[in-house]
Amino acid sequence: MSDEYYDDVERQRVWVSLSDLFLDTEITAADCENIAKELAVTSFSTDELVHIYEDEVAPVLVGNLRIVAGVWGAFDAEEVIKIVRKRLVGLKGKKSIKGIPPIAAVRRWYNLGPSEAEWKQVLGQLIRLRGETDRA
Repeated sequence: MSDEYYDDVERQRVWVSLSDLFLDTEITAADCENIAKELAVTSFSTDELVHIYEDEVAPVLVGNLRIVAGVWGAFDAEEVIKIVRKRLVGLKGKKSIKGIPPIAAVRRWYNLGPSEAEWKQVLGQLIRLRGETDRA
């Protein structure tokens, strides 16, 4: 991955939009709809948006849902960009442990479990907004 990947302003806006799924407060259907609308107007494919959620944002922000006094109102956009970018730059060139099903399944559950129901709502609305009937 080149630095352009990490410095892509549109990608960073997606990181910030998805960060709302990791706030330590109840995420409403309206919140999910707003996130879906923000994602729908990006140039990223739905598959790429799934990747960004699962592999870029969730591993960094899921911890907020596991602490007693997490961020409630909104994450600072600059801080989200900083910590997601830092993680991705740190992973550059490292081998993945993907392909080891038990570890991958545990990692997926740990990272995505707390926000997965809301993400499914966002994804469903995103697919409808984009008219991707073959994915629904």
